[in-house]
Amino acid sequence: MNNDISFKKKRIAMLRYWLTGGCGSFNYEKMQGLGYCYSMYPVLKEIYKDDQEGLKQSLLTHLQFFNTNAMFTPFIMGVNIAIEENEKEKSLPTVSSLKTSLMGPLAGLGDTLLLSTPSAIFGGIAASMAVQGNPAGVVLWLVVMIAIKSLIFPFFKTGYKTGLKMISTLEEKMQQVTASISTVGLMVVGSLIATVVSANVKVSYKSGDLMLHGQDILDSIMPNLIPALLVALVYWLLGRKNMTPVRVILIVIALAIGLSLIGLLG
Repeated sequence: MNNDISFKKKRIAMLRYWLTGGCGSFNYEKMQGLGYCYSMYPVLKEIYKDDQEGLKQSLLTHLQFFNTNAMFTPFIMGVNIAIEENEKEKSLPTVSSLKTSLMGPLAGLGDTLLLSTPSAIFGGIAASMAVQGNPAGVVLWLVVMIAIKSLIFPFFKTGYKTGLKMISTLEEKMQQVTASISTVGLMVVGSLIATVVSANVKVSYKSGDLMLHGQDILDSIMPNLIPALLVALVYWLLGRKNMTPVRVILIVIALAIGLSLIGLLG
């Protein structure tokens, strides 16, 4: 572990950036990607202080799409930093794959343990106390929120130690590890297609007592076929010259509105 005082200060600055503004640049194209890159910048400047080209490559890598539970993000940052400070730009494919494979599982775990559950339990108690005129409800909610946000520090340390362990034990097999992690990341993205992308065929055919629903027919062929085709279309569009993610988003919105108006999709 790097114990240099300057490097420690940069890590603290990184966590402060993420805590105060990591999600402030949330957008449809990169979601938390810009906030992640911005928060990592103080540490990346220290890691690549004598390598401007390496810093450029690292920043471009960390501007990729990223979205997970905000409190668990420092764990990923810790793993990221531990690997990157040892392997520099050679580790960027591994780091990118790690981020992709971890953000899905940690989002589900973090949203349940650190958002939904505390909000339901302590939020209900605090609201009940506040309705009765008891100011302790406000204090209770603030204490719970501060306690949850303070978890970013142990999460970061755990992630950093995990990254160091990966470097020391798997250095010779890093290519195989990268390939394996990339496979997991692709599986996570594939599962998101079926669970997040929603596009159902509304067309039906009726003949006497027989009623055939277009979506049921497609599901019998391949469940979630339309979402898969939509993702394939987006992938194809992104590969076209002069096509930007913003233009693709506008095309998808226009396509969705048009097909909905004619009654084909819902």
